[in-house]
Amino acid sequence: MIPKSQMYLGARIVENDPEEETPVVPYKGTVTAIEETGKGELDYFVYIRLDDESMKQKRISLCCPDKIMTCFPWTIDLEEKQKMEQKMKNKKVPDPSKRHRLS
Repeated sequence: MIPKSQMYLGARIVENDPEEETPVVPYKGTVTAIEETGKGELDYFVYIRLDDESMKQKRISLCCPDKIMTCFPWTIDLEEKQKMEQKMKNKKVPDPSKRHRLS
């Protein structure tokens, strides 16, 4: 989910739909336009230009043959945020029992 205050033209986004029941390869793209629909932080939608890799997915290419998709803020994340979260998940946390104690 991306609040309006963090969205910008040229942002790299990746699909992150919490309601998606089956695991899918997330689509990725670049924000080309932002449409405000109200004053709240989630009152907007964006148009993205889909990456070529995303267009190889049948579910994407069938609904977006022109490579443009409309996305709502609660179904996407900033790509850099997801990369950071993945790094944190992959980071090994040291075992506390193996730490050196000061005497």
